[in-house]
Amino acid sequence: MTVIIKDKRVHFNGTAVPFMESPFNSGLFKKQPKIVIIHYTFGASAKSSAEWWQDKKRNTGGSSAHVVIDRDGSIIQCVPLDTIAWHAGDSKWQKDQTNLIGLNHYSFGIELSNWGWLTPTNIGWKSLVGSPVPEAVIANHRNGNPNNMAGPLGWEPFPESQLNRAVELVRQLVHVFGVDEIIGHDDVSPGRKHDPGPAFDMHGFRQLVFGEGAGTNDGAFEVIAENGLNLRVGPAIDAKIIRLLPIGTRLEAIETVSNWMCVSVLDENGVPDQSGWVNRKYIR
Repeated sequence: MTVIIKDKRVHFNGTAVPFMESPFNSGLFKKQPKIVIIHYTFGASAKSSAEWWQDKKRNTGGSSAHVVIDRDGSIIQCVPLDTIAWHAGDSKWQKDQTNLIGLNHYSFGIELSNWGWLTPTNIGWKSLVGSPVPEAVIANHRNGNPNNMAGPLGWEPFPESQLNRAVELVRQLVHVFGVDEIIGHDDVSPGRKHDPGPAFDMHGFRQLVFGEGAGTNDGAFEVIAENGLNLRVGPAIDAKIIRLLPIGTRLEAIETVSNWMCVSVLDENGVPDQSGWVNRKYIR
């Protein structure tokens, strides 16, 4: 089973995936995007999300994505891959020493069918619209929980079939368009958006797409700032601080952007515990 990209359309096993075109777009990209932004739909199925992105009466604010991947790995495309989709909204990011404002113009939007955060019940969990969810990942969001809710919260897991298909698709975006960065909606709109959230292993996903250690320096790093080093949600001095890392904290590199490095903080057993961005000047 193979995902390929041909003529700005996604194909699976030699056939173009269903195309449910959204009217919400801003025309052709002026510059080839090199970023993929991962989202969750906050919805029931890929088809229901695609229908929402087609509906001008209900979707009054206007939103869309290039593709949506259902829990079983099936794909629906909603916007051609040469066209700007409305998936990121009010957003900013720093790439190659350039401050990008409005990430719709610089990225592909991939939505994963998922309810996001959940509400506990006597027998399990349910979505905010009452749909039952059998199990949850229990965690706080690194940027703060939605609506300042006390945590930890339950989050719907992403099935392996869905994640595997997403990896296949993003590998194709890397091969065809030269994508070199994968981030979340919660990276470019921290606090306002919480997807893909703590149930999505972004570090592991990047490794599956790019390969072990791709785009990073080999080995662990260490905080050398005497007063500690701020771990931030993005590669910018004004990005929200997640926490202060004491001197000696060991880090594993994920990727670099100019003088910033995205890292996983390693616990006492050398296991990645939390991710964020640090200034490379204060690590070695």
